[in-house]
Amino acid sequence: QKATKKLNLWIFYGQSYSIGADSERVLTTVNYDGSLMVGTQVYGTETNGVKDYSPATDTNFHPLVASGKESPSIGFVNEIKRLNNDFIGKESDTEHLYAAIEAGTGSRSIADLLSGDCWDRLVSAIDYVVKAASAQGYEVCVPGIIYIQGENDNQQTYDYYLSQLGVMRAQMQQLVSSKFGTTRDVDFYVGQIGGWFAGSAEQNVPRAQMDFCKNTPNTHFIESYQALPSQPSGWHLLA
Repeated sequence: QKATKKLNLWIFYGQSYSIGADSERVLTTVNYDGSLMVGTQVYGTETNGVKDYSPATDTNFHPLVASGKESPSIGFVNEIKRLNNDFIGKESDTEHLYAAIEAGTGSRSIADLLSGDCWDRLVSAIDYVVKAASAQGYEVCVPGIIYIQGENDNQQTYDYYLSQLGVMRAQMQQLVSSKFGTTRDVDFYVGQIGGWFAGSAEQNVPRAQMDFCKNTPNTHFIESYQALPSQPSGWHLLA
C-alpha cells in the first residue's frame, strides 16, 4: 500500500518483540524526514498489563526517534519512508508523513491479545492517533499491521493457532475500518517465531503462521528475529 493520505500509520502489535523489549541500545536519535509518533515514546509509557496506551509527556505528535531503547517500528518506518521518497523521485515527500505505534503487551497469548486490557491498550493507542491527527487536520491511512507473537502459544495445536490468527486479522481489520473509515483490506504481516520458542517437534505454531500467510490474501510472512544478537537468556534482541 503506497502512501495515500497525509499521515500513513503503521501499527505494531503482539507481545514483547513488538515493543523492542530488552533492546538495550538507543540507535535512532535523529528524526528522519518528519516521521511521527504520539508522545515521546513510540510504545507509550507502560507496556505490561495496562489498558491505556498512556503517551509519554503529552498526547501530541512528536518526531519519531528512540527513547530509552530502540523499538522495531522506528527503523522500519524510516526505511519505508526512504523507499517512498526513492519511488517518487524526491529527496523528501512532504505531502505524505509516516507514523508508528507499538501497542503490544509482553508475555501474552494470542487469546489475551484479542480481549481485555491488551486489546483496550491497542484501541486507546489508535484513539490517541485519531485525536492528534484531527488536531493537525491530517487524514490517516493504515498501510499495514505488523503482528509479532506466538512465543506464549508455542505449545498450542496447529488448528488452534491457525484459527486464532484468522480471528486476530479480522478483528484488527474491523478496528482499523471503524476508526479510519476505510473499506480496503489492510495488509497484515505475521512475524515468525524463532527456534528458542518453536515448541513442539511438529512445529505447530510456525507451520500455522506460514500456512495462514500462504492461504490468506494480503497477508505476508516475515522472517525470524533469531538471526540477530540476543540477550544471554536468548529471549530478546539487542538493538
